[in-house]
Amino acid sequence: GNPYKNPANLEQRQVVGISGNVLTLDNALVRSTGTTYYAFAALMVPVVNSTIVGARISYVADGIRSANALQITYALDCHIYDCYVDGSGGRKGHGLRISYSYKCTAHRNRIENPKYSGSGEGYGITIYYATKILVDHNYVSGCRHNFLLQLATESIVSSNYSVNDLI
Repeated sequence: GNPYKNPANLEQRQVVGISGNVLTLDNALVRSTGTTYYAFAALMVPVVNSTIVGARISYVADGIRSANALQITYALDCHIYDCYVDGSGGRKGHGLRISYSYKCTAHRNRIENPKYSGSGEGYGITIYYATKILVDHNYVSGCRHNFLLQLATESIVSSNYSVNDLI
């Protein structure tokens, strides 16, 4: 069968101990995962403790949908803060995306003006398949979805400013 039959149960955790065939995690799992849904543990070697700070991004030509302006993927304790993204020159992808990550943050960023906002295009700040993510004190304007969370377990989106979102 397909080991990814139910991705809605995906969570990231750190293994802090191994004894025989027992894994000890840094925090308890939140989602219920029965063996009928192919429960398993997978090794992820993340980028650890990296930061993007103060980036200024603007587009001078049309981008592609899969290219995001700022992104954290397969990461632990990584951060993006004090960045600015102006997509009016051609941004199609996400302004800031955090995916498959654990304990990461997006703080005091400004994401605005995507040129494209069709289905799957021009999103603001998004979290996909990530755990314990903090998104706070950001300004996002004019995106298809200014903020979008999909399978964001134990994540917090708070004290942000959202204006002129399309959906």
